[in-house]
Amino acid sequence: MRNKYIGIDLTSAVAHMECGMVIALKRIISALPCKKNDINFILFCTEKNINMYDNLKNIKIEVLTTDIEYYHNNINFIDVLHSPFNKVDRKIDGALSLLTKYDLIPPRFINDFREDQIVNSIESCHEADYILTSTEFSKRDIHWQTDIDENKIEAVYLPVEKSILGVNKPNVDLSKPFLCYPAAGRAHKNHENLFKAFSKIKSDVNLVLTTGEKNVANNKFNYLEKLTAEYHLTGRVHVLGCLTEEELNYIYSHALALVYPSLSEGFGLPLVEAMTFYRPILCSYWSCMPEIVGDIGIYFNPKDPDCIARTIDDFLNSEYIVNVGSYDRQLEKFKKNKIGEEMIQFYSQLVYKSKILNLRKKRNNEIKGMLAIKHIMIEKELYSKELLSYTEEFVLLMDCSRLLGTNNVSGISKYIFKLFDVLSSKLGSRFIPFYDENARGLAKDLDIRTRFVLNNDKEYNLYHKGYAINLAKSISKNIVYFSPYHPLPKLRDKDFSYVITIFDIFHLTRLDIYPEQNKYFTNDIVKSILKNDEVVCISKHTATELIKYQGYKHHVSVSFLLSMNDMIEEKKYKKKNLPQILIPFQNDPRKNFRLMLESYYEYLKIGGVNSKLCIFGKTNLLSEDDKKLINEINKHVNVKLVLTPSDIDLAKLILDSSCFLYLSELEGFGLPPLEAMVGGCASIVLDNTALSEVYDGWPFKLSSNSSSIEVAANIKKLLHSDENYIVKEIEKVISKYTVENFLNSHLSAFYEAMRRKNGN
Repeated sequence: MRNKYIGIDLTSAVAHMECGMVIALKRIISALPCKKNDINFILFCTEKNINMYDNLKNIKIEVLTTDIEYYHNNINFIDVLHSPFNKVDRKIDGALSLLTKYDLIPPRFINDFREDQIVNSIESCHEADYILTSTEFSKRDIHWQTDIDENKIEAVYLPVEKSILGVNKPNVDLSKPFLCYPAAGRAHKNHENLFKAFSKIKSDVNLVLTTGEKNVANNKFNYLEKLTAEYHLTGRVHVLGCLTEEELNYIYSHALALVYPSLSEGFGLPLVEAMTFYRPILCSYWSCMPEIVGDIGIYFNPKDPDCIARTIDDFLNSEYIVNVGSYDRQLEKFKKNKIGEEMIQFYSQLVYKSKILNLRKKRNNEIKGMLAIKHIMIEKELYSKELLSYTEEFVLLMDCSRLLGTNNVSGISKYIFKLFDVLSSKLGSRFIPFYDENARGLAKDLDIRTRFVLNNDKEYNLYHKGYAINLAKSISKNIVYFSPYHPLPKLRDKDFSYVITIFDIFHLTRLDIYPEQNKYFTNDIVKSILKNDEVVCISKHTATELIKYQGYKHHVSVSFLLSMNDMIEEKKYKKKNLPQILIPFQNDPRKNFRLMLESYYEYLKIGGVNSKLCIFGKTNLLSEDDKKLINEINKHVNVKLVLTPSDIDLAKLILDSSCFLYLSELEGFGLPPLEAMVGGCASIVLDNTALSEVYDGWPFKLSSNSSSIEVAANIKKLLHSDENYIVKEIEKVISKYTVENFLNSHLSAFYEAMRRKNGN
């Protein structure tokens, strides 16, 4: 997987101010661990504010200047773009957008905020793919006010540790004992109720407030000065301007306690800062305060000035002793290292989700091969929190009508038997095989609920289609209808996902080989595919040809086959004193039987007399010309004809053979050479159609226009090659075509069909 990149957008107006949100962001960035972290961070700044963030650089964090044009034209490597200040100002194609939203206070105080502020605070949440907030309370509140899925909202506390700087007394008379409340003069900070309470307390104690710069233009400062005069607290209430960190340290270290009457907070940073100085905390029991302060808080009703006053008086008149152990336990929640690890974990999840989403987009437009299938299965295992339960609960309806036909030894029937075995083992009762009495080539058998078919002495039970569908619906509402051979139904159930297998479409594309009347073999199957169906093709060649023939993109998964003959045991290639050449006969012009026969005849001329030939298949259909050439060959070597061998007989033939000739010119996959290799018999194939990809890298693959003389030379080359060399080359080929890959490629096709059906 390529490098992981998180971009942090620091180009907004807020990013140019030394405010609380910027301080919080810097703390988070500083907490990110450099070691054991495979994520790279890029802070996108402007020329005006780059100096504010330049000191955050390290081996994992880069600070760059950028502009809007650069965003759109050059940034294509970012997995997640983080907008840390309440609004998504930029987006990057292909990157997830993350918004930090500390709170949704404006909608809760509609009389104190402008209408546009209230609307924007909610709408901004919907602009992002994911939201980061600082408390579980805020997470629930954002979900409740916006109806955004809670799985899209993550709560991570801010990192807070005691300042390492010293103290510096502000330029104000603080000789009397005082309580402190560092908060801007916004309405939800509830200063007025605090002033009312303070006017009622009997103890001789002062109150220190911090807010913005002390100047006429600062309405918040003026508001607090006005309240001071209104409640006759001049001399007892000190309204300070913006303090340095050292001055704020002095306030915390000398205050009797922090008093915090806020009505709503996203986090409440002063609460934890006071905690680091082991100050008593008198605070509101509303909003996130109980979550942040825990059992060390002294709580009051912030709406009741009398309650606030009583709480302050009770505290001042008591001999309150700070429980240091309780404070330390609470502070553990906000440790820098802990928060840094949590942020890396969260960022990593987002990077993974970003890559998954991009892969999904590609999967919707590209043929899905082994790598895509691997990603789908990883996604299913690791991304389960966001996946719907259908991946675990779905029921598979599989059309097995082909098994009740007349040709159970064909490759397609064996494919269905193999699917039956692996899917029933994996899915258990969620696998429901059925037969359709109206399927082509199937005798009408009404009112038979269950039928069975035998294969290699194993019984396979099939349900009647109507009964199977009702059974599936009684088990789950997530149902995949899978046809591994027959057309998909014209009448569709709107709640089903549909999947079909296509082996090849040569009957449609190669009319030079197959006459027009043979089109029906494939045409009705291809025509049954709708645009949202998932199509399983047994090679990329078939997938490409299907898309080209249909003229539009299908949703295609490639599921390579594996040996379908269970009688073939995996054996290593061994040289034989009298090697047997094995040639399959099929009465199909594309299989090139004549070329294989002529190639062996040529091999006899270059030393092949110390070998023997075996021809198997429907040998009763051999042409007269072929019989003549076989008789000629039989004058020099022993020729054995085997009529339609059983699986176990074919396995014995492969075990006794050294070379399997397979010179087909058109293949949707080309399984026989693979099965021969599994049994320890090396194959010779042509480099064409699907054979090119299935046997990629196999050294005994010839160009598609090879002559019989060239094939004969290759037979000789194979039989004279080093035994260990051939063993290793065979292993390279067959290792790709495993039961696990076969199963997973089909499961991933089912997951993809359900994903689209469920709108993911």
